[in-house]
Amino acid sequence: MAKASETGLKKSNRNLGIEVLRIISTFMVIILHTLGSSSIHKQNTGTLLGSVLWLFEILCYCAVNCFAMTSGYVSCKSRFKISRLLNLWFQVTLICVISTVLLGLIAPEKVETIDYINMFLPILSDHNWYFTAFFGLSLFSPFLNLLMQNMTKNQHKYLLALIFVLFSVFSVIPDISDLFHTNKGYSLLWLASMYIVGGYIRLHGVSNPAKKHRWLIGYFLSSGFVWLWYVLVYDVTKHILDEVKYAGLFLKYTSPFIVFAAICLLKFFTSTSITKGSKFICTVSSLTFGVFIFHTQDLYWDYGLKAPVAAIADKGTLLIILGVLLIALATFVICGVASYLLMLLFKVAGINKFCDFVQNKLFCKASAMLESNTDK
Repeated sequence: MAKASETGLKKSNRNLGIEVLRIISTFMVIILHTLGSSSIHKQNTGTLLGSVLWLFEILCYCAVNCFAMTSGYVSCKSRFKISRLLNLWFQVTLICVISTVLLGLIAPEKVETIDYINMFLPILSDHNWYFTAFFGLSLFSPFLNLLMQNMTKNQHKYLLALIFVLFSVFSVIPDISDLFHTNKGYSLLWLASMYIVGGYIRLHGVSNPAKKHRWLIGYFLSSGFVWLWYVLVYDVTKHILDEVKYAGLFLKYTSPFIVFAAICLLKFFTSTSITKGSKFICTVSSLTFGVFIFHTQDLYWDYGLKAPVAAIADKGTLLIILGVLLIALATFVICGVASYLLMLLFKVAGINKFCDFVQNKLFCKASAMLESNTDK
């Protein structure tokens, strides 16, 4: 996710705003999963606590779109390297193996024989939907890059308009919804669409730094509208119709408002100049992919997210809100440390060198064929 989209990009040339956005997006995803692990926000819908937790949920909902957009933003001018993708596959596989084996030792009833087989097949078993979709996106990315680099600005705009209307606007029309099977954003098709949006922003949509705060305001307004819609429509339909209808109409990755919120964050951070802490920011950013994979494993999901949230579920409103934030922060730190140790292991074991060897010996000709004129 994070590291995967840095193809061919040297640290000295990194846009630190993008790296900060990756870190924030990862924390947002953890917030979503902290709430989702126990559905504490859904259980308290209609109360003050529920409204605050739903606000957290909706403010963080654009994170997945941000990941795909930043991938497009960074990679649209970069060379595809199978070594980076292979490295990610090794990371995910090792994390799956460690987590599955530990869970089998702690709670054997939660692990079946097929799980021990699937831990070596993270893609074929669709162990993590995002990694599966991102893996496919990465394989298509050289062709998407060629497409974007050879289109005119107006052609790129037209493509974005098609994406917006067919995949986003149509997705919020009742009884039509997922007409083109984007699966509410949980799909390769949707990630590729957001990749193209990120590429446009890199190639044609440079922001005016003096007006960057307008994008931040746009993020809060767009997310705030989705939150108000959910809270108000939930209460109105429940009391008038005696059933909840259309409250979650805009609560999906493909929602126009969620897409716009992600665009606003990307525009804000790409136009934000950060001159200090580059080493720290880049180091933390390089760990975000591992953080994402580690905390989505059943082992951590059950004992690092679900159990702690359940432990604070009967506390006061303020304690629950603070508890959710602290659990998410602790998850980032714990999984970040685990990811760092994994990276050290890869370095000592020579996994990185092996991936480079595969790239240089087996895929050098294929890589050359995928180079665009701007790469040469």
